[in-house]
Amino acid sequence: MAPMGIYPEALVLAFKAEGSALLDTLHWSGQLSCYLILICQVLLIPGHTISFFRNYTELMENGLNSTDSTHEPFAIQLLGKKLYICSDHSDVSTVFDDTVGFNFDNHLTSLLTSFGISSAALERAWHVPKPGDWCYIPNNPVNPKQKSLIHFVEDIYRIQLLPGDLMDQWSRTFLDSVQISLRNMRSLEFCTVQKSSSVWYNDHRTQQVSLYSLVSFFSVQATAHAMFGSHLHDIDPLVVQYMLSFNEHVWMIVFRCPNIFGLPVDKYRSKLMDITRAFVQLPKEKRNQASWAINNVLYGMEIVGMDMESRASMILMIFWAAVSNEHNSCFWLLAHLLYDQSLMELAKEETESGWSSGQLDIKSLCSNSPNLDSIFYEVLRLNNTAAAVRVTSQKTILGGKELQPGSTIVMPFRSLHMNERVWGADVSQFQPSRFLRKKSLARSPSFRPFGGGATLCPGQTLARYEVFGFIAVLFHRFHVTLARTSSGERPPFPRLNSMTPSFGLNGPMKGMDVIVDIKEK
Repeated sequence: MAPMGIYPEALVLAFKAEGSALLDTLHWSGQLSCYLILICQVLLIPGHTISFFRNYTELMENGLNSTDSTHEPFAIQLLGKKLYICSDHSDVSTVFDDTVGFNFDNHLTSLLTSFGISSAALERAWHVPKPGDWCYIPNNPVNPKQKSLIHFVEDIYRIQLLPGDLMDQWSRTFLDSVQISLRNMRSLEFCTVQKSSSVWYNDHRTQQVSLYSLVSFFSVQATAHAMFGSHLHDIDPLVVQYMLSFNEHVWMIVFRCPNIFGLPVDKYRSKLMDITRAFVQLPKEKRNQASWAINNVLYGMEIVGMDMESRASMILMIFWAAVSNEHNSCFWLLAHLLYDQSLMELAKEETESGWSSGQLDIKSLCSNSPNLDSIFYEVLRLNNTAAAVRVTSQKTILGGKELQPGSTIVMPFRSLHMNERVWGADVSQFQPSRFLRKKSLARSPSFRPFGGGATLCPGQTLARYEVFGFIAVLFHRFHVTLARTSSGERPPFPRLNSMTPSFGLNGPMKGMDVIVDIKEK
Protein backbone atom coordinates (compact mmCIF):
# COMPACT_ATOMS: atom_id res chain seq x y z
CA MET A 1 0.00 0.00 0.00
CA ALA A 2 1.47 3.34 -1.02
CA PRO A 3 1.77 6.23 1.42
CA MET A 4 -1.62 7.75 2.14
CA GLY A 5 -0.30 11.29 2.09
CA ILE A 6 2.81 13.42 2.06
CA TYR A 7 3.98 16.80 3.24
CA PRO A 8 4.59 19.88 1.10
CA GLU A 9 7.80 21.22 -0.35
CA ALA A 10 7.48 24.28 1.86
CA LEU A 11 7.97 22.10 4.92
CA VAL A 12 11.02 20.52 3.36
CA LEU A 13 12.48 23.99 2.86
CA ALA A 14 11.50 24.95 6.38
CA PHE A 15 13.25 21.99 7.90
CA LYS A 16 16.27 22.45 5.67
CA ALA A 17 16.69 26.01 6.87
CA GLU A 18 15.96 25.61 10.58
CA GLY A 19 15.78 21.88 11.15
CA SER A 20 18.31 21.65 13.96
CA ALA A 21 16.07 23.92 16.04
CA LEU A 22 13.31 21.32 15.84
CA LEU A 23 15.15 18.22 16.89
CA ASP A 24 14.36 18.51 20.58
CA THR A 25 10.63 18.79 20.03
CA LEU A 26 10.86 15.65 17.91
CA HIS A 27 12.62 13.78 20.73
CA TRP A 28 15.85 13.17 18.83
CA SER A 29 18.71 12.86 21.32
CA GLY A 30 21.54 14.42 19.36
CA GLN A 31 24.93 15.64 20.50
CA LEU A 32 25.40 18.51 22.94
CA SER A 33 26.53 20.86 20.17
CA CYS A 34 23.24 20.34 18.39
CA TYR A 35 21.36 21.44 21.49
CA LEU A 36 23.48 24.58 21.72
CA ILE A 37 22.44 25.36 18.15
CA LEU A 38 18.85 24.59 19.10
CA ILE A 39 18.89 27.07 21.98
CA CYS A 40 20.25 29.78 19.69
CA GLN A 41 17.77 29.14 16.90
CA VAL A 42 14.53 28.18 18.59
CA LEU A 43 13.63 31.77 19.41
CA LEU A 44 14.23 32.89 15.83
CA ILE A 45 11.80 30.57 14.05
CA PRO A 46 8.77 32.55 12.85
CA GLY A 47 5.20 31.42 12.35
CA HIS A 48 3.99 27.94 13.20
CA THR A 49 7.13 25.91 12.48
CA ILE A 50 7.80 24.76 16.04
CA SER A 51 4.11 24.05 16.65
CA PHE A 52 3.92 22.02 13.46
CA PHE A 53 6.79 19.73 14.38
CA ARG A 54 5.85 19.51 18.03
CA ASN A 55 2.33 18.28 17.29
CA TYR A 56 1.04 18.57 13.74
CA THR A 57 -2.44 17.27 14.60
CA GLU A 58 -2.90 19.76 17.42
CA LEU A 59 -1.88 22.66 15.15
CA MET A 60 -4.53 21.64 12.58
CA GLU A 61 -7.18 21.41 15.30
CA ASN A 62 -6.24 24.87 16.60
CA GLY A 63 -6.55 26.24 13.07
CA LEU A 64 -10.03 24.75 12.70
CA ASN A 65 -11.06 26.18 16.06
CA SER A 66 -9.91 29.64 14.94
CA THR A 67 -12.52 29.46 12.14
CA ASP A 68 -15.23 28.21 14.53
CA SER A 69 -14.94 24.81 12.85
CA THR A 70 -16.47 26.09 9.61
CA HIS A 71 -13.79 24.18 7.66
CA GLU A 72 -13.09 27.20 5.49
CA PRO A 73 -9.45 27.36 4.31
CA PHE A 74 -7.00 28.92 6.75
CA ALA A 75 -3.31 29.65 6.49
CA ILE A 76 -0.26 28.81 8.56
CA GLN A 77 3.20 30.33 8.25
CA LEU A 78 6.38 28.28 8.11
CA LEU A 79 9.52 30.42 7.87
CA GLY A 80 7.61 33.13 6.05
CA LYS A 81 5.98 30.81 3.51
CA LYS A 82 2.21 30.59 3.61
CA LEU A 83 0.46 27.22 3.44
CA TYR A 84 -3.28 27.02 2.89
CA ILE A 85 -5.01 24.32 4.93
CA CYS A 86 -8.05 22.90 3.18
CA SER A 87 -10.34 20.51 5.08
CA ASP A 88 -13.83 20.98 3.63
CA HIS A 89 -14.78 17.89 1.61
CA SER A 90 -16.12 19.90 -1.34
CA ASP A 91 -12.93 21.98 -1.52
CA VAL A 92 -10.81 18.84 -1.28
CA SER A 93 -12.80 17.22 -4.08
CA THR A 94 -12.27 20.33 -6.22
CA VAL A 95 -8.52 20.15 -5.69
CA PHE A 96 -8.31 16.42 -6.43
CA ASP A 97 -10.47 16.69 -9.55
CA ASP A 98 -8.56 19.60 -11.14
CA THR A 99 -5.21 18.05 -12.02
CA VAL A 100 -4.23 21.04 -14.17
CA GLY A 101 -4.97 23.86 -11.75
CA PHE A 102 -3.62 21.94 -8.76
CA ASN A 103 -0.29 20.28 -9.52
CA PHE A 104 1.44 17.39 -7.71
CA ASP A 105 4.51 16.88 -9.89
CA ASN A 106 6.65 19.59 -8.27
CA HIS A 107 6.23 18.05 -4.88
CA LEU A 108 6.96 14.58 -6.22
CA THR A 109 10.22 15.92 -7.64
CA SER A 110 11.12 17.25 -4.20
CA LEU A 111 10.41 13.87 -2.61
CA LEU A 112 12.52 12.03 -5.19
CA THR A 113 15.36 14.48 -4.59
CA SER A 114 15.13 13.88 -0.84
CA PHE A 115 15.61 10.15 -1.43
CA GLY A 116 18.84 10.78 -3.36
CA ILE A 117 17.87 10.77 -7.04
CA SER A 118 20.26 13.06 -8.90
CA SER A 119 19.13 16.12 -10.86
CA ALA A 120 20.39 14.51 -14.09
CA ALA A 121 18.40 11.35 -13.35
CA LEU A 122 15.30 13.41 -12.55
CA GLU A 123 15.60 15.22 -15.87
CA ARG A 124 15.70 11.87 -17.64
CA ALA A 125 12.85 10.52 -15.49
CA TRP A 126 10.53 13.41 -16.41
CA HIS A 127 11.47 13.41 -20.11
CA VAL A 128 8.63 12.43 -22.45
CA PRO A 129 10.07 10.19 -25.22
CA LYS A 130 9.84 11.55 -28.76
CA PRO A 131 10.89 9.86 -32.03
CA GLY A 132 14.65 10.14 -32.36
CA ASP A 133 15.27 10.44 -28.59
CA TRP A 134 17.77 8.15 -26.89
CA CYS A 135 14.92 6.63 -24.86
CA TYR A 136 12.32 6.30 -27.63
CA ILE A 137 11.42 2.71 -28.53
CA PRO A 138 8.96 2.43 -31.42
CA ASN A 139 5.87 0.37 -30.51
CA ASN A 140 7.20 0.01 -26.98
CA PRO A 141 5.25 -2.98 -25.58
CA VAL A 142 5.86 -1.96 -21.97
CA ASN A 143 5.29 1.80 -22.32
CA PRO A 144 2.99 2.02 -25.38
CA LYS A 145 1.79 5.56 -24.54
CA GLN A 146 5.41 6.81 -24.49
CA LYS A 147 5.03 8.41 -21.06
CA SER A 148 7.82 9.83 -18.95
CA LEU A 149 9.45 7.31 -16.59
CA ILE A 150 7.68 8.88 -13.57
CA HIS A 151 4.21 8.52 -15.08
CA PHE A 152 5.14 5.13 -16.54
CA VAL A 153 5.97 3.91 -13.01
CA GLU A 154 2.61 5.21 -11.77
CA ASP A 155 0.87 3.18 -14.50
CA ILE A 156 2.93 0.10 -13.66
CA TYR A 157 1.81 0.19 -10.04
CA ARG A 158 -1.82 0.73 -10.96
CA ILE A 159 -1.65 -2.43 -13.08
CA GLN A 160 0.18 -4.38 -10.36
CA LEU A 161 -2.02 -3.33 -7.44
CA LEU A 162 -5.50 -3.07 -8.94
CA PRO A 163 -7.61 -6.28 -8.77
CA GLY A 164 -6.48 -8.83 -11.32
CA ASP A 165 -3.98 -11.65 -11.85
CA LEU A 166 -0.94 -9.54 -10.91
CA MET A 167 -2.49 -8.36 -7.66
CA ASP A 168 -3.56 -11.94 -6.87
CA GLN A 169 0.01 -13.13 -7.35
CA TRP A 170 1.32 -10.40 -5.03
CA SER A 171 -1.33 -11.27 -2.43
CA ARG A 172 -0.55 -15.00 -2.59
CA THR A 173 3.16 -14.38 -2.08
CA PHE A 174 2.43 -12.04 0.85
CA LEU A 175 0.10 -14.50 2.58
CA ASP A 176 2.38 -17.49 1.89
CA SER A 177 5.15 -15.59 3.68
CA VAL A 178 2.88 -14.85 6.65
CA GLN A 179 1.78 -18.49 6.92
CA ILE A 180 5.35 -19.78 6.76
CA SER A 181 6.50 -17.23 9.34
CA LEU A 182 3.64 -17.67 11.83
CA ARG A 183 4.04 -21.42 11.98
CA ASN A 184 4.77 -21.99 15.69
CA MET A 185 5.86 -20.38 18.96
CA ARG A 186 9.53 -20.60 18.08
CA SER A 187 9.00 -18.23 15.15
CA LEU A 188 7.78 -15.59 17.63
CA GLU A 189 10.78 -15.80 19.92
CA PHE A 190 12.34 -12.51 18.77
CA CYS A 191 9.28 -10.46 19.82
CA THR A 192 8.81 -12.18 23.20
CA VAL A 193 8.95 -9.67 26.06
CA GLN A 194 8.65 -12.05 29.00
CA LYS A 195 9.73 -15.67 29.07
CA SER A 196 10.50 -17.90 32.03
CA SER A 197 12.85 -20.87 31.91
CA SER A 198 9.86 -23.18 32.36
CA VAL A 199 8.32 -22.26 29.01
CA TRP A 200 8.79 -25.00 26.43
CA TYR A 201 8.14 -24.60 22.72
CA ASN A 202 6.64 -28.05 22.23
CA ASP A 203 3.79 -27.53 24.69
CA HIS A 204 1.04 -24.93 24.58
CA ARG A 205 2.07 -22.66 27.41
CA THR A 206 1.62 -18.93 27.07
CA GLN A 207 4.25 -16.38 26.20
CA GLN A 208 4.01 -12.61 26.31
CA VAL A 209 4.70 -10.96 22.98
CA SER A 210 4.96 -7.39 21.69
CA LEU A 211 2.03 -6.98 19.31
CA TYR A 212 3.67 -4.09 17.48
CA SER A 213 6.90 -6.04 16.91
CA LEU A 214 5.02 -9.11 15.74
CA VAL A 215 2.79 -7.27 13.28
CA SER A 216 5.50 -4.92 12.00
CA PHE A 217 8.19 -7.51 11.36
CA PHE A 218 6.07 -10.15 9.63
CA SER A 219 4.08 -7.63 7.56
CA VAL A 220 7.19 -5.89 6.25
CA GLN A 221 8.89 -9.24 5.63
CA ALA A 222 5.88 -10.48 3.65
CA THR A 223 5.77 -7.31 1.54
CA ALA A 224 9.49 -7.63 0.82
CA HIS A 225 8.87 -11.16 -0.44
CA ALA A 226 5.91 -10.03 -2.56
CA MET A 227 8.01 -7.29 -4.18
CA PHE A 228 11.45 -8.88 -4.43
CA GLY A 229 11.08 -12.59 -3.73
CA SER A 230 13.98 -13.74 -1.54
CA HIS A 231 16.52 -11.50 -3.29
CA LEU A 232 16.78 -8.77 -0.62
CA HIS A 233 16.98 -11.34 2.18
CA ASP A 234 19.66 -13.24 0.27
CA ILE A 235 21.71 -10.03 0.04
CA ASP A 236 21.25 -9.19 3.73
CA PRO A 237 19.04 -11.24 6.11
CA LEU A 238 18.55 -8.15 8.31
CA VAL A 239 16.78 -6.15 5.61
CA VAL A 240 13.45 -6.11 7.49
CA GLN A 241 15.00 -4.78 10.69
CA TYR A 242 16.76 -2.07 8.69
CA MET A 243 13.53 -1.04 6.98
CA LEU A 244 11.59 -0.85 10.25
CA SER A 245 14.24 1.42 11.79
CA PHE A 246 14.45 3.45 8.58
CA ASN A 247 10.68 3.93 8.53
CA GLU A 248 10.76 5.22 12.11
CA HIS A 249 13.17 8.02 11.14
CA VAL A 250 12.29 8.56 7.46
CA TRP A 251 10.82 12.02 8.17
CA MET A 252 14.43 13.23 8.57
CA ILE A 253 15.01 12.43 4.90
CA VAL A 254 11.73 13.79 3.59
CA PHE A 255 12.18 17.06 5.48
CA ARG A 256 15.90 17.16 4.63
CA CYS A 257 16.92 17.56 8.25
CA PRO A 258 20.40 19.17 8.26
CA ASN A 259 23.00 16.47 8.70
CA ILE A 260 25.33 18.37 11.02
CA PHE A 261 26.53 15.60 13.30
CA GLY A 262 24.91 12.58 11.71
CA LEU A 263 21.29 11.48 12.02
CA PRO A 264 19.69 8.30 13.39
CA VAL A 265 18.35 7.54 9.91
CA ASP A 266 21.80 7.55 8.27
CA LYS A 267 22.87 4.08 9.40
CA TYR A 268 19.71 2.37 8.16
CA ARG A 269 19.59 4.34 4.94
CA SER A 270 23.17 3.32 4.20
CA LYS A 271 22.41 -0.35 4.91
CA LEU A 272 19.31 -0.32 2.73
CA MET A 273 21.10 1.49 -0.08
CA ASP A 274 23.79 -1.22 -0.01
CA ILE A 275 21.04 -3.82 -0.37
CA THR A 276 19.05 -2.09 -3.12
CA ARG A 277 22.25 -1.22 -4.99
CA ALA A 278 23.30 -4.88 -4.96
CA PHE A 279 19.82 -5.90 -6.09
CA VAL A 280 19.69 -3.42 -8.97
CA GLN A 281 23.10 -4.63 -10.17
CA LEU A 282 21.98 -8.26 -10.35
CA PRO A 283 21.73 -9.65 -13.89
CA LYS A 284 18.12 -9.87 -15.03
CA GLU A 285 18.14 -13.67 -14.95
CA LYS A 286 19.26 -13.60 -11.30
CA ARG A 287 16.37 -11.43 -10.07
CA ASN A 288 13.61 -13.55 -11.57
CA GLN A 289 11.72 -13.74 -8.26
CA ALA A 290 11.02 -10.02 -8.27
CA SER A 291 7.46 -8.87 -8.94
CA TRP A 292 6.25 -7.81 -12.35
CA ALA A 293 6.17 -4.17 -11.22
CA ILE A 294 9.74 -4.10 -9.89
CA ASN A 295 11.15 -5.71 -13.04
CA ASN A 296 9.30 -3.23 -15.25
CA VAL A 297 10.43 -0.26 -13.17
CA LEU A 298 14.03 -1.47 -13.53
CA TYR A 299 13.52 -1.87 -17.25
CA GLY A 300 12.17 1.67 -17.50
CA MET A 301 15.12 3.11 -15.56
CA GLU A 302 17.51 1.24 -17.84
CA ILE A 303 15.85 2.66 -20.99
CA VAL A 304 16.21 6.28 -19.87
CA GLY A 305 19.79 5.70 -18.73
CA MET A 306 19.35 6.57 -15.06
CA ASP A 307 22.58 6.31 -13.07
CA MET A 308 22.98 3.32 -10.76
CA GLU A 309 22.82 5.29 -7.50
CA SER A 310 19.55 6.94 -8.55
CA ARG A 311 18.10 3.56 -9.55
CA ALA A 312 18.91 2.16 -6.11
CA SER A 313 17.42 5.28 -4.45
CA MET A 314 14.18 4.97 -6.40
CA ILE A 315 13.86 1.27 -5.58
CA LEU A 316 14.39 2.14 -1.89
CA MET A 317 11.67 4.80 -2.06
CA ILE A 318 9.25 2.36 -3.72
CA PHE A 319 10.05 -0.30 -1.11
CA TRP A 320 9.47 2.17 1.73
CA ALA A 321 6.20 3.38 0.20
CA ALA A 322 4.90 -0.19 0.07
CA VAL A 323 5.59 -0.99 3.74
CA SER A 324 4.80 2.29 5.48
CA ASN A 325 1.13 1.68 6.35
CA GLU A 326 -0.10 -1.93 6.54
CA HIS A 327 1.57 -2.82 9.81
CA ASN A 328 0.12 0.23 11.59
CA SER A 329 -3.42 -0.36 10.32
CA CYS A 330 -3.12 -4.04 11.29
CA PHE A 331 -1.80 -3.10 14.75
CA TRP A 332 -4.70 -0.74 15.49
CA LEU A 333 -7.30 -3.20 14.22
CA LEU A 334 -5.91 -5.97 16.42
CA ALA A 335 -5.64 -3.60 19.39
CA HIS A 336 -9.35 -2.75 19.19
CA LEU A 337 -10.25 -6.45 18.92
CA LEU A 338 -8.13 -7.30 21.96
CA TYR A 339 -9.75 -4.57 24.06
CA ASP A 340 -13.31 -5.58 23.11
CA GLN A 341 -14.20 -9.24 23.51
CA SER A 342 -17.44 -8.95 21.54
CA LEU A 343 -15.53 -7.53 18.55
CA MET A 344 -12.95 -10.27 18.94
CA GLU A 345 -15.60 -12.97 18.70
CA LEU A 346 -17.08 -11.40 15.57
CA ALA A 347 -13.63 -11.18 13.98
CA LYS A 348 -12.77 -14.77 14.84
CA GLU A 349 -16.03 -16.00 13.36
CA GLU A 350 -15.47 -14.09 10.12
CA THR A 351 -11.78 -14.94 9.73
CA GLU A 352 -12.31 -18.62 10.51
CA SER A 353 -14.93 -18.84 7.78
CA GLY A 354 -12.13 -18.06 5.32
CA TRP A 355 -10.58 -21.46 6.17
CA SER A 356 -13.67 -23.51 5.28
CA SER A 357 -11.78 -25.44 2.61
CA GLY A 358 -8.77 -26.07 4.84
CA GLN A 359 -6.81 -23.35 3.02
CA LEU A 360 -7.23 -19.61 3.47
CA ASP A 361 -9.54 -18.25 0.77
CA ILE A 362 -8.73 -14.55 1.02
CA LYS A 363 -11.26 -13.46 -1.61
CA SER A 364 -14.08 -15.23 0.18
CA LEU A 365 -12.93 -13.80 3.51
CA CYS A 366 -12.85 -10.22 2.23
CA SER A 367 -16.23 -10.63 0.52
CA ASN A 368 -17.94 -11.93 3.65
CA SER A 369 -16.53 -9.90 6.54
CA PRO A 370 -18.87 -6.92 7.11
CA ASN A 371 -17.76 -6.48 10.73
CA LEU A 372 -14.06 -6.54 9.88
CA ASP A 373 -14.74 -4.08 7.08
CA SER A 374 -16.44 -1.63 9.42
CA ILE A 375 -13.72 -1.92 12.07
CA PHE A 376 -10.99 -1.53 9.44
CA TYR A 377 -12.54 1.62 7.98
CA GLU A 378 -12.99 3.12 11.43
CA VAL A 379 -9.31 2.43 12.16
CA LEU A 380 -8.35 4.21 8.94
CA ARG A 381 -10.61 7.13 9.82
CA LEU A 382 -9.19 7.70 13.29
CA ASN A 383 -5.49 7.02 12.77
CA ASN A 384 -4.58 8.69 9.48
CA THR A 385 -2.49 11.76 10.36
CA ALA A 386 -1.10 12.44 6.89
CA ALA A 387 -2.01 15.10 4.32
CA ALA A 388 -2.24 15.42 0.57
CA VAL A 389 -0.50 18.34 -1.13
CA ARG A 390 -1.01 20.33 -4.31
CA VAL A 391 0.48 23.55 -5.74
CA THR A 392 -1.70 25.99 -7.69
CA SER A 393 -0.59 26.55 -11.29
CA GLN A 394 -2.86 29.55 -11.84
CA LYS A 395 -4.94 32.11 -9.95
CA THR A 396 -7.91 30.31 -8.46
CA ILE A 397 -10.76 30.62 -5.96
CA LEU A 398 -10.98 27.93 -3.29
CA GLY A 399 -13.39 28.07 -0.39
CA GLY A 400 -14.14 31.70 -1.17
CA LYS A 401 -10.48 32.71 -0.99
CA GLU A 402 -8.36 33.83 -3.94
CA LEU A 403 -5.08 31.94 -4.24
CA GLN A 404 -2.19 33.07 -6.38
CA PRO A 405 -0.16 30.78 -8.68
CA GLY A 406 2.42 28.82 -6.70
CA SER A 407 0.30 28.62 -3.55
CA THR A 408 0.76 25.40 -1.57
CA ILE A 409 -2.41 23.65 -0.47
CA VAL A 410 -2.33 21.08 2.32
CA MET A 411 -5.30 18.75 2.82
CA PRO A 412 -5.03 16.96 6.19
CA PHE A 413 -7.06 13.77 6.09
CA ARG A 414 -7.63 13.70 9.83
CA SER A 415 -9.43 17.05 9.64
CA LEU A 416 -11.75 15.55 7.01
CA HIS A 417 -12.28 12.47 9.15
CA MET A 418 -13.04 14.48 12.30
CA ASN A 419 -15.71 16.78 10.86
CA GLU A 420 -18.67 16.64 13.26
CA ARG A 421 -21.07 17.84 10.54
CA VAL A 422 -20.34 14.63 8.62
CA TRP A 423 -19.52 12.08 11.30
CA GLY A 424 -21.64 13.25 14.23
CA ALA A 425 -20.99 14.28 17.82
CA ASP A 426 -19.14 11.02 18.54
CA VAL A 427 -16.55 11.84 15.85
CA SER A 428 -13.57 11.37 18.19
CA GLN A 429 -14.78 7.99 19.48
CA PHE A 430 -14.05 4.59 18.00
CA GLN A 431 -17.40 3.29 16.80
CA PRO A 432 -16.85 -0.15 15.21
CA SER A 433 -20.33 -0.30 13.68
CA ARG A 434 -20.23 3.20 12.14
CA PHE A 435 -19.57 1.96 8.61
CA LEU A 436 -21.81 -1.07 9.14
CA ARG A 437 -24.82 1.11 9.96
CA LYS A 438 -24.20 3.43 7.02
CA LYS A 439 -22.22 1.70 4.29
CA SER A 440 -22.20 4.81 2.08
CA LEU A 441 -19.70 6.43 4.47
CA ALA A 442 -16.93 4.32 2.91
CA ARG A 443 -17.54 6.21 -0.36
CA SER A 444 -18.00 9.62 1.25
CA PRO A 445 -15.86 12.53 -0.04
CA SER A 446 -15.14 13.14 3.65
CA PHE A 447 -13.41 9.75 3.91
CA ARG A 448 -10.00 9.83 2.22
CA PRO A 449 -7.70 7.25 3.83
CA PHE A 450 -6.20 6.41 0.42
CA GLY A 451 -5.97 9.96 -0.93
CA GLY A 452 -7.84 10.92 -4.05
CA GLY A 453 -7.72 12.11 -7.62
CA ALA A 454 -4.80 11.09 -9.79
CA THR A 455 -2.81 10.10 -6.70
CA LEU A 456 -5.49 7.79 -5.26
CA CYS A 457 -3.68 4.74 -3.93
CA PRO A 458 -4.51 1.79 -6.25
CA GLY A 459 -3.80 -0.75 -3.50
CA GLN A 460 -7.05 -0.45 -1.54
CA THR A 461 -8.21 -3.99 -2.26
CA LEU A 462 -4.72 -5.39 -1.69
CA ALA A 463 -4.54 -3.60 1.67
CA ARG A 464 -7.66 -5.40 2.88
CA TYR A 465 -6.34 -8.73 1.59
CA GLU A 466 -3.07 -8.28 3.46
CA VAL A 467 -4.50 -6.98 6.75
CA PHE A 468 -7.43 -9.40 6.91
CA GLY A 469 -5.22 -12.27 5.76
CA PHE A 470 -2.60 -11.54 8.42
CA ILE A 471 -5.24 -11.53 11.16
CA ALA A 472 -6.86 -14.70 9.79
CA VAL A 473 -3.54 -16.59 9.90
CA LEU A 474 -2.72 -15.28 13.38
CA PHE A 475 -6.09 -16.29 14.87
CA HIS A 476 -6.09 -19.65 13.05
CA ARG A 477 -2.69 -20.65 14.46
CA PHE A 478 -2.72 -19.04 17.92
CA HIS A 479 -4.84 -18.08 20.90
CA VAL A 480 -4.20 -14.33 21.38
CA THR A 481 -5.42 -12.41 24.42
CA LEU A 482 -4.58 -9.10 26.06
CA ALA A 483 -1.92 -9.47 28.76
CA ARG A 484 -2.73 -8.00 32.15
CA THR A 485 -0.49 -5.79 34.24
CA SER A 486 1.37 -7.17 37.26
CA SER A 487 -1.58 -6.09 39.41
CA GLY A 488 -4.00 -7.99 37.19
CA GLU A 489 -5.53 -4.91 35.59
CA ARG A 490 -6.08 -4.23 31.92
CA PRO A 491 -3.50 -1.74 30.60
CA PRO A 492 -4.76 1.54 29.11
CA PHE A 493 -5.51 1.59 25.40
CA PRO A 494 -2.47 2.91 23.46
CA ARG A 495 -2.51 6.51 22.24
CA LEU A 496 -1.89 7.44 18.64
CA ASN A 497 1.49 9.05 18.00
CA SER A 498 0.45 12.39 16.51
CA MET A 499 3.77 14.06 17.27
CA THR A 500 6.15 12.40 14.80
CA PRO A 501 5.49 13.53 11.20
CA SER A 502 3.41 10.91 9.43
CA PHE A 503 3.00 9.73 5.86
CA GLY A 504 -0.10 7.64 6.44
CA LEU A 505 -1.16 5.81 9.57
CA ASN A 506 1.03 6.35 12.60
CA GLY A 507 1.70 3.78 15.28
CA PRO A 508 1.31 4.18 19.05
CA MET A 509 3.20 6.60 21.26
CA LYS A 510 6.54 5.31 22.53
CA GLY A 511 6.10 3.01 25.50
CA MET A 512 2.43 2.27 24.65
CA ASP A 513 2.79 -1.03 22.84
CA VAL A 514 0.16 -3.73 23.36
CA ILE A 515 1.49 -6.83 25.11
CA VAL A 516 -0.40 -10.03 24.37
CA ASP A 517 -0.49 -13.53 25.81
CA ILE A 518 -0.10 -15.97 22.95
CA LYS A 519 -0.04 -19.74 22.63
CA GLU A 520 -0.44 -22.27 19.86
CA LYS A 521 -3.80 -23.84 19.18
